[in-house]
Amino acid sequence: RPGEVNEERKFLDCLNFFRGRVTSAGLLEAGALDGIDKQVAKQIDAAVVAARSAPPPKGADLMTDVYHSY
Repeated sequence: RPGEVNEERKFLDCLNFFRGRVTSAGLLEAGALDGIDKQVAKQIDAAVVAARSAPPPKGADLMTDVYHSY
């Protein structure tokens, strides 16, 4: 059904659920949460820029810190 994924995200997204609960209870204001969202978006953007400008990993590093067990 068209739009089903977006509809589910709107109702099942834990951050949207949290926002609704704390604002309706008067614990936080929507503006404060909007400010946090903006700060987080800036941090993510900076991390993406840093990752894209970093040199590629060495071949030996590609398999370190990888958990594998059968």
